[in-house]
Amino acid sequence: MLASIIARLFRFKTALILFSFAALCWLAVNFIGSTVDSQGILHEPFFLVPIGWLFIFAGLFAALGASLRKLMTG
Repeated sequence: MLASIIARLFRFKTALILFSFAALCWLAVNFIGSTVDSQGILHEPFFLVPIGWLFIFAGLFAALGASLRKLMTG
């Protein structure tokens, strides 16, 4: 039982890594936070949000590719 679950997760390891990177990007955005300086300029790590979405979509494509590969090979 556990071996089959581990084998299934190993097949999707690239997707899991990409999803983990996305989660790390969004956690970093929340932990870093945003501040407004004395001149009224907003400082925030906004670049991490689109990078997080990029990792999500890349993970979805990787999972889809792994699923299709499994269906094609049987």
